[in-house]
Amino acid sequence: LTLTASTAPRTGLTCGDGQNEQYIKTYRKKQGLTQTDLANLAGLNIRQIQKIENGEARTENITLKTVQAIAQALNIKIDDLIN
Repeated sequence: LTLTASTAPRTGLTCGDGQNEQYIKTYRKKQGLTQTDLANLAGLNIRQIQKIENGEARTENITLKTVQAIAQALNIKIDDLIN
């Protein structure tokens, strides 16, 4: 599954500033999940989760579908992940 800006709308998720990435990581760890667990729950590739958490993912490659999947997997509101 490859998600790019051409397959879904762009998001306001900011990568590289550390804020949203840290939020995802914090909630993942609070729930006792590994990156692999989160990737499986969200139906995403582990490398995608790693890139997002490390601020390596390019904003234009993070789709609304990806953010929705992460929010749902973490049981948080999507608004918490989008600026």
